[in-house]
Amino acid sequence: MKQFCLAVILAGMCFFPLLGEDAAVDAAATDGSSSDIVFDINQLIKKGLFKNKDAIAEKAQFLQEKDQLSLIADNKKSGVGPFFLNFFLGFGIGSFVQKDLVGGFIMLGADIASIAMMIPFVVHMGRFFAYFLILPVIAMADPDSDLAKDFSAAVDDAAKYSGLFIAGGVLMLASRIFGSVKPWTHASKWNSTLNSALSQKAKITIGIEPVIMPDQYGFKVAIHL
Repeated sequence: MKQFCLAVILAGMCFFPLLGEDAAVDAAATDGSSSDIVFDINQLIKKGLFKNKDAIAEKAQFLQEKDQLSLIADNKKSGVGPFFLNFFLGFGIGSFVQKDLVGGFIMLGADIASIAMMIPFVVHMGRFFAYFLILPVIAMADPDSDLAKDFSAAVDDAAKYSGLFIAGGVLMLASRIFGSVKPWTHASKWNSTLNSALSQKAKITIGIEPVIMPDQYGFKVAIHL
């Protein structure tokens, strides 16, 4: 009986180290698999979060929660920087930095169009001010000069394009408002989709969104489920 017990003990001493080694190998394999999944998900996000949402969610279910949250933290977007770029520089620069191509091209087109609409008025107003500054000098030197007629023509031309200038200014203002709002809405939609795709436990997202209504304006705290 003692010999049997001794044999069992010796067998156990040989078996458990092998079991521990197998467990270590399995853990290493799991870590390697997680790294591959994280890499694949990052590639899918770079290629397009919205169109690859389902594929990302399918892969994310095999990740631990810490890996999911790490991916969310690494890929979430903020609207602060793009907001200032769009507001002060325009031309959709902030949206392009945010990789919101739709918003970027809309603002770019609106800004270019508004500038093109305002250029004729600005040119003729430049003529107007140039004539305004030099007309007294020319009038004293040559009273019979046709410069007075040119001055009058510049005034008429500027007045002709004043309506187009105003329309261009309104379009530029609308573009600035759009460019100020779009980074926040894009970031909110992006982060909500990112959380939904990567984590079953991160369904609730909280963000800041602009409010522009006839009777109120400002920002609101938005909760997405």
